Amino acid sequence: MYEWLEDSVRESRYVFDSFSLDWSFQFNEPASESEIEEYELQTGLSLPHSYKLFLLKHNGAHLFCSEAANLIFSGSSSLWANSGILIFEMSATREYKKQIHRIYDVSEQLLLLPIAYLGRIGTGDFCSLDFGSFNGIENPVLDCNHEYSPEEWKDSVIANSFEEWIRKIFERIIRHKSLPEYWFKDTIYDNSLDSV
Repeated sequence: MYEWLEDSVRESRYVFDSFSLDWSFQFNEPASESEIEEYELQTGLSLPHSYKLFLLKHNGAHLFCSEAANLIFSGSSSLWANSGILIFEMSATREYKKQIHRIYDVSEQLLLLPIAYLGRIGTGDFCSLDFGSFNGIENPVLDCNHEYSPEEWKDSVIANSFEEWIRKIFERIIRHKSLPEYWFKDTIYDNSLDSV
């Protein structure tokens, strides 16, 4: 799993160059098996297979981040990226979840685990794993749009697994030369990279 990631990063860089984008990637060091086990014990969550494998490869990442945005990315201390897609390291998921519960005034019983902040669009939107739904191996990824209520987020499945979600993001860049948020349906939004 994720054998494709290195090639996708390289191909994306070619696309960025062709559109004169200064976007780049920052990948965190891997988490250990014991760190993941400790996290699961502390949170009471059993993390889905493809998400665990990503954490074992990279405990968080900042994809499509822009130097022009003047972002200082320092792992868990940076919850609000101002560019790119910020995939949280494990410790930051818990911090961000607390903030989401405060912002939306929802109970801790909401079975969501925020995995990524969409800093490139700067709206407060994020993506989450839905722990209220499980197919035996994976949890779906939800689009948690600030314009909708947390109850409506449950109906916003954008991928059946973490790996499918991240794979589709790269496919959108490489194959379609479009912005990474492939799940946006708004026709007013210009998805072409040449308009960035």
